[in-house]
Amino acid sequence: MRRGFSLLEVVVVITLFVVVVGVAYYKFSADRRQEMRQASKVDKQQSMRRFLMWFRQDMQSMDNLKRFMVINSFDPLMDSRLMEIAFDRFSGESGKDEVLYRFDFNQRQLTRVSGNGQSQRIDNIVNFQLMPYDFGKQRILNTNDLGNLWYFDARILFSDTPLNSDTPGSVSAAQEFWLRIYPKLKSAQNKAGFNQFQLNQRF
Repeated sequence: MRRGFSLLEVVVVITLFVVVVGVAYYKFSADRRQEMRQASKVDKQQSMRRFLMWFRQDMQSMDNLKRFMVINSFDPLMDSRLMEIAFDRFSGESGKDEVLYRFDFNQRQLTRVSGNGQSQRIDNIVNFQLMPYDFGKQRILNTNDLGNLWYFDARILFSDTPLNSDTPGSVSAAQEFWLRIYPKLKSAQNKAGFNQFQLNQRF
């Protein structure tokens, strides 16, 4: 006569089944979350690079600097946090339009507004410094001397994680983007293609 499964055996089998399914589901969920985080990180970095391309192209075609506002938040010789910069840029053969960049430190947002009213915004900006230099490669510390501008050094700290979250180390883990831009093509060196664009010292 064939004996059936005891209650204990059935409980053991069900328990093992639940454990195996639970582990498999947890692994699948963890892999899926990691994949989504990675995709989000790549998307944010691509958005940052696209924004920097706009910034570089705008400033290289600069014609008339209308407004330049920075805050020397720490050492005035080292740090110039951008608040707002507005200028006319060449568009096409003879046209011009105004471009404005504004950095909101409290919201950690950098906004670009073009002459047609369209705006683009990038979030998670830890800091944005914009430092002008003259033809002698000396730092310009007075806006009245911007007529001698040769190039800007821009330093942007960008975080992949939301800065208003509870994620520890989101600010300290920020990436640095550094650009050197020659806005006015007034010298033979600029015309020879000496404009530089570096991301973490790499293009």
